[in-house]
Amino acid sequence: MIQAVETTKGTKAITSDHWHVVHSRCTDNGGRVQFVRSVHSEHDARGACVEAAKRLWAILRADESARPAAQRDAVFVCRPNYKSLERSRHRRPRKG
Repeated sequence: MIQAVETTKGTKAITSDHWHVVHSRCTDNGGRVQFVRSVHSEHDARGACVEAAKRLWAILRADESARPAAQRDAVFVCRPNYKSLERSRHRRPRKG
């Protein structure tokens, strides 16, 4: 079951008691790039979850090619009870 929870630091997060696919959508908040995450699907086994993530990414890939790499959506697989932040900032890679 998908739940809204808080991290130990009090930040809003989402989790599920099953393997789950998280879709991280890139949004532009007045010139500030931010990622909003949601649980796309839940699965009993990791293998089924990975396959669902691949199918979702195949759908998103066509639209993503026109966007800069730093602003592309992300899809990832999470183990049961893993907390994903509901919102996150774009992180620039370290130099050097």
